[in-house]
Amino acid sequence: MKLTRFRIYNYKSIVDSGYCDLASDITIFIGKNESGKTAILEALRDFDKEVPQFPQNAFPLDGSDELPTIELCFQLDQTEIDKIQADSGISIPKEFSDHILSKGLRIIKDSLGQYHLNDEFLSQLFEEKNGNKKEDQQSHIQSAKERLHSLLEGQRLPDISIDLSPEEIQKKTRELMVIVKSFLPSLKDEKKQNEIIESVRLIIRETKNLTQKNAFPKEKFLHCITGLMPRLIYFSEFIGYFPFAVPIAKLKETEPMLDFARISGLDLERVINAQDIQKRINILNRHSAVVNGEFGDYWKQNQIELVIKPEGDNILFFVKDRDKTDIFKIDQRSKGFQWFLSFYLRLSTPKSNNNIILIDEPGMNLHAKAQKEILKVLEEKIVPKTPVILSTHSSYLIDPLRLDRIRIVLKDFQRGSVISNHIPKDVDADTLIPINTALRMDTAGMLPLPGRCNVIVNDPADYYFLNTLKRYVKIPDQKEINLLPCSGDEGNLEQLVSLLKGFDFDFRVVLSRRCDGHRRGNQLKKKFGLEEERIVTIAPEPGVATEDLLAPSDFYDYVVQREANDDKTVSNSQYFEIHNIDCVLAARSFQDNAKAKDITLSDETVNTFQKIFDRIIFGEKPAVPTNQLPQEETEEKPELPEPQTVQPPKRRHWFLLRDRKTYKNF
Repeated sequence: MKLTRFRIYNYKSIVDSGYCDLASDITIFIGKNESGKTAILEALRDFDKEVPQFPQNAFPLDGSDELPTIELCFQLDQTEIDKIQADSGISIPKEFSDHILSKGLRIIKDSLGQYHLNDEFLSQLFEEKNGNKKEDQQSHIQSAKERLHSLLEGQRLPDISIDLSPEEIQKKTRELMVIVKSFLPSLKDEKKQNEIIESVRLIIRETKNLTQKNAFPKEKFLHCITGLMPRLIYFSEFIGYFPFAVPIAKLKETEPMLDFARISGLDLERVINAQDIQKRINILNRHSAVVNGEFGDYWKQNQIELVIKPEGDNILFFVKDRDKTDIFKIDQRSKGFQWFLSFYLRLSTPKSNNNIILIDEPGMNLHAKAQKEILKVLEEKIVPKTPVILSTHSSYLIDPLRLDRIRIVLKDFQRGSVISNHIPKDVDADTLIPINTALRMDTAGMLPLPGRCNVIVNDPADYYFLNTLKRYVKIPDQKEINLLPCSGDEGNLEQLVSLLKGFDFDFRVVLSRRCDGHRRGNQLKKKFGLEEERIVTIAPEPGVATEDLLAPSDFYDYVVQREANDDKTVSNSQYFEIHNIDCVLAARSFQDNAKAKDITLSDETVNTFQKIFDRIIFGEKPAVPTNQLPQEETEEKPELPEPQTVQPPKRRHWFLLRDRKTYKNF
């Protein structure tokens, strides 16, 4: 059974989460603090069949009388349907079997821990199985109850219904017997006593028929379903997971040692039964090497080895830096290391494939690089066999190429915490910080290349727009364009310009309105002595952004993917501002959409950006006669760089000759 979607009602701060569709491997919840991410994971945890009923703190925080319920939808295959039929003894007609295969099964768990089938179509199957027999039985029970009610002088009797489970019916019948036995001694009329006894016997007989084998096909069916359901395993904290010393006699009772043994293939019986200390040491060292080799592939902060050694009647756990002799208890290392080691051993342990892993805020104490390794562990060692659902604020757990994993958790005034399956166009900027940071990191590692036209784009949104439009314009064969995104920070821009100029690479700097392009262009020309053609302004006109150069039809169809409606009179950049749309995210979505669907852009858009790329490649700029320039601009001599700041001529580089430790001018 594969979990495909879920919905949560009246759980803590959640009134109605809406349906959340899961990603194919890792589903990631992001949202601001107090948005309800943890509550969502806890609700899924409480759906697990090992949780008998919801804890008291799961009930609505506003004190309402509504009871928490959780609905999960599972996809089944034919093998699983066949197993359900065999185990339950219920023959499922093809019509219903096809319905299950196409629509899945929707199961609800109520606050008392009872599971229910939430599908009217499938309920017909069990109504047909029951036929009229149960209705007759219910009618007999109801008649007997009414007779008892009058005989027992208005005593309140328990409600016995065919809709109850067999266990509940038996419980209600026992309650009825207690009431009758307490009342009979006070009754002097023998005839009335006999009528009461006969009515009770009728109820017992009919309830016994109700609870006989296969009398409850729906309950039997649900019992088989819950037996197949995956476990929902919740992890929130791993610190303190590793002990320092474990008695040898209790090795098989200690979870860390069991995890270590499963990963390394260690037979704990051999360790326990080994009488020779040397043999025991060799066994542990050999299997420690297996774990250390794999663990080192993921923990990149420093080279650390796990040391497990016997001492007396105990097994001791240590760690040490590779190539050093000092050893440390695990709790003497950083919390980040303790968390990562516990996380790795716990989740790398081969377990049943029929699990779903729930992780709340993984790696909060870890360095950024180590947080990236968490995602690597999950992708390589956990999924796709075991789906993962996690919550995070970290951009390092978000793969910019897998934004389909992201689910946004928002706080709604009426519905409480609400889950959005897609990134809303009008979501506030604070919620999107992890995504935007991940997108910027995605472009940060690109390098300049010799022999190409390196184009520094000083705005992430402009980079995605140009990278998309590059596929639609004509670029000469001899000119290969290498787009280099820049973070937008002035220091990063100047470092990249300095690098390209120092290596004498062919390059351009593309600026736009969003990054204060006119001022920055003048700064670069003054500081580095850049030629005019190296600075390219995407839209020279004031107040015009890159997205404004897209034809409205392309902008609405492929960037925001909405109808223009009443927004036809505003510019594209104004549309972003009015609807609070993040331009970087929209530009990235446009790029992904163009790649996936191979969209066709209008001639208006293509021709406009063809001119922009021509200016980038050939250094063309609008021809303005010198005598028409303002007087203050033509006589502005101080704008020229000072002689001492002029860069060396082309093909002249400074190198540090390491052997002589001197500088020499080539």
